Formats: sequence, C-alpha cells, structure tokens
Amino acid sequence: MVRFWLIAAGAGVVSALLYLSVVLGQPSAMLLAYLAQLPLFAVAFGMGGLAGVTATGSAAVIVALLGSTIAGVLFLAISGIPVMVVGRKALLSRQDPNGSTVWYPLGLLVTWMVGMGAGAFVVTGVALMLATDGIEPAIRSFLGQGVDRLMAATAEADRQRILDAIVPWFPAAVVMSWLAMVAINATLAQGVLARFGRNLRPTPELADIELPHLLTLALGIAGAAAVIGPDPIGFLGRNLFLILLVPFFFLGLGVVHAVARKFSTQRPFILIAAYAAMLVLGWPVALVAGLGLFDQWLGLRRRLAAVGPAE
Repeated sequence: MVRFWLIAAGAGVVSALLYLSVVLGQPSAMLLAYLAQLPLFAVAFGMGGLAGVTATGSAAVIVALLGSTIAGVLFLAISGIPVMVVGRKALLSRQDPNGSTVWYPLGLLVTWMVGMGAGAFVVTGVALMLATDGIEPAIRSFLGQGVDRLMAATAEADRQRILDAIVPWFPAAVVMSWLAMVAINATLAQGVLARFGRNLRPTPELADIELPHLLTLALGIAGAAAVIGPDPIGFLGRNLFLILLVPFFFLGLGVVHAVARKFSTQRPFILIAAYAAMLVLGWPVALVAGLGLFDQWLGLRRRLAAVGPAE
C-alpha cells in the first residue's frame, strides 16, 4: 500500500514540475507544461481513480507552494479536474447479459470533456457580462493590453485590425486548445500503459465511437444563437458552436478509422496520410468535423459496414 501512495504522489511531483517549467521562459518549456497531465492520467488509468485524485492533489499543493495559491487553483481547474473526472468515468464498467465487460463508452468520455469546456466558457461569459461592460469588450480589453505591449511599434489601426480578427473567436480557440491538450495527454497515457500491459481498461476503438443525440440538439441551439442572437448572445453562441463541433471532429476521426479498417492492408497508410494532412494543411480538420456531422445524421459507418470488407 505504501508503494501505491508513493507512486501516486510521485506522479503528482512530476506533473507539478512539468507545469512549473514554463517559468523558465524557454520555448521548449511550453511543451513540458503541455504534458503536465500525462503522469496524472497515467496513474489514473493504470492504478485507479484514487491514485489519480492523490496525484492531482499532490501536484496542486506543490504548484501552490512553489508558485502561488492562484497558480495551484488554476492548475487544479485546468489540469486536475479533467483528470479526476475522465479518469473515474473511463474505469466504469458493467456486465452485459452474456457476462462480457462493457466499459464506459468513448463517446460519453468525449462528451464529458467537451461539456466541462463548454460549461466553463458559459459560466465565465455570464460572469463577465454581469461584472463588466460585456464579455466581448472585456476580452478585447484584456487582449488589447497584450497586443499593445508586444506590438508597441505597430500602428494603432493595425493593432485594432488584429484584435478585430482575434476577439470574436478567442474563447473558442482557448477551449478547443485545452480540449486538444486533455485528449492528447489521455491518449498518450493510455497508449504507454497498453504498451507495457499496465492499463486497467482496454484501449477503445475510435472507429466505434458513438455520440449522444443531445449534442446535436445543443449544436443546433448554439448555431441558432450565433446567427439570430443579438450580442452578447450571438458572441456566446458563435464560440459555443465551435466548441460543440469538437466531439463531431472525434466522430469524423471515427469515420476515417472505419474506412481504414475496411482497407486492412492499406490501413497504416490511410491513417498516416489523414493525420499528416490535418497537421500540415489544417483545413482537413473542418472536413473531418463535417464527416462527423454527416455520420451522426446519416449513419455513414453503418452504411460502410453493410458494404462488407474491402480488398
């Protein structure tokens, strides 16, 4: 039992040091800070929810002691809570009538992740509307200070054009980058654990992901608010719509993996080409999200499965 607590606490120490590495001010330190969730997810997926909570708690305490209380609270909110929620949900299981173990669905894990991000955005937006002149002016003021410091030699009109391009989409960009961080760290942790046979649950197949239809309804409401809602409702709806597209991006990846599964001999090439195109070109990300929307509405993977395996 002592070994359990030592490993969990040690993972928290590693996570805190990775998170605090950003104070070094080196570009490479940002990558280390980005991976701060990796040891937390590793113990959560490999040792259970209690280990994940222990590692997260010890990491938050260390960040608070070596940094500041605010830094510790931010670490807990940004990095710790997602690990505790996703780590606990991922290890839930039940027995089906045939006696087989059914694990918590991947689609619901993605829904929890996106729900946390969307909920945090909405709560923050409402708070800013109540405490300031509005969410968009507050964001413009905050970003404007940074732009003024970084681009002091640039003409005022040019700085305003930059703000005009960034501000309308800034909250969605922040939440989507946070979701990417959580997904990447969780995937890496599960992959490493599976490689060494230390994972508590099997790695879910992305090709089998299913999303609740409630997400489609939420996306439609956000889209309607973005189109017809006056500011600040339109601003909230516009950014919320982009955030709620994230689970459909994962669903689109499921379609890509399902296609690759059909062409078993070309599967590695198809997946490498698809991921490389998204990383290098960028715009295929929108195409994949569109595939996810069509799959949710039309059942592309079900139709694909009915065709039979390809040679």
